[in-house]
Amino acid sequence: MMRKSALAAALLAAATLAGCGAPIKERFFTLSTGAAPASTGAAATYSVAVGPVSVPELVDRPQLVVRIGANEVMIAEQSRWAEPLKSEIPRVIAANLAQLLNARVSAYPQNTGGDAEP
Repeated sequence: MMRKSALAAALLAAATLAGCGAPIKERFFTLSTGAAPASTGAAATYSVAVGPVSVPELVDRPQLVVRIGANEVMIAEQSRWAEPLKSEIPRVIAANLAQLLNARVSAYPQNTGGDAEP
């Protein structure tokens, strides 16, 4: 009887210690712009502002959501966005448009007192 209690206690201690291992390391991601194309001439004389974006509730979360099938997604708990997608998406769109249009482009919200900034 004593042996079974000692064995149970040892197994419980081993299971407890196994659960105390190092936590899974989180990884953080950001969106980035494409490669800058070669400049084709003078800068445009107009400015562009990219407005706010709406993000579907399914992906409006810190974790990355990955589509793994036609009707199935996976939430990657340890893979997270470094900043909210609602601010990342317009920032990257504005940077890409600035490169493509060779114009001054800013993301919402912008300074209301002047032109859009590069």
